[in-house]
Amino acid sequence: MQSTSPLYVAPYLLSLTLTLFGLTACSGGGSSTTADNAATADQTADQTAPDQPTGLATVNITSSTITLTWAASDDDTATTGYRLFRDSIEIATTSTPGYIDQGLAASTQYQYTVTAYDAAANESPSSSAITATTLAAADTDAPSIPSGLAASAITSSSITLSWTASTDNTATTGYRIFRDSVEIATTSTPGYIDQGLAASTQYQYTVTAYDAAANESPSSSAITATTLAAADTDAPSIPSGLAASAITSS
Repeated sequence: MQSTSPLYVAPYLLSLTLTLFGLTACSGGGSSTTADNAATADQTADQTAPDQPTGLATVNITSSTITLTWAASDDDTATTGYRLFRDSIEIATTSTPGYIDQGLAASTQYQYTVTAYDAAANESPSSSAITATTLAAADTDAPSIPSGLAASAITSSSITLSWTASTDNTATTGYRIFRDSVEIATTSTPGYIDQGLAASTQYQYTVTAYDAAANESPSSSAITATTLAAADTDAPSIPSGLAASAITSS
């Protein structure tokens, strides 16, 4: 019987054959598949999302900004960052548990939620939603200029002033009265009695209006008024030189 020699396979052919069938040679003579390697990689990949953010709250609100804060989320590796949503639309990402939302409209309500994510792009569920309303815009409008300033009921020591009430975008708080360019009083109503004046004296008056935000109108048109002469309270001098003359018996 003819003997059979061992089959010789060139190394490059063996490598090609193993590659075509998805096999790799092992030092111990065994083999493993590419699928096995992929399964092992899948088992070691991070598939755990960070915890859902909690404690979402506002810490400062202005007419154009809302400052948000929340508790940091835990993760099996590390939380990489957070996504901020305003009215269900993503507006920003941040690596720390806090954010200042700027450029907002005054007197407007907004809703916020936050999610946390890690380096493997695992993302937590959304936090509980909160709502916050920006403050009203600062009042920068002054009241209208007081008009119709007039003097009446003038005496020797007082002048009564009146004018048309000013209008304002919020409310007119009061008026400043000026006599001869010097402020002499404030009043919450469109009228004032200036007392303790000198008789027969001319005075000039103007008025400004202001609101609660300290916005002040320009001065009204000026008017002048003259007090009356002082009342005559002096009696004539005592008659003197009283004498009798042309005396007769009858």
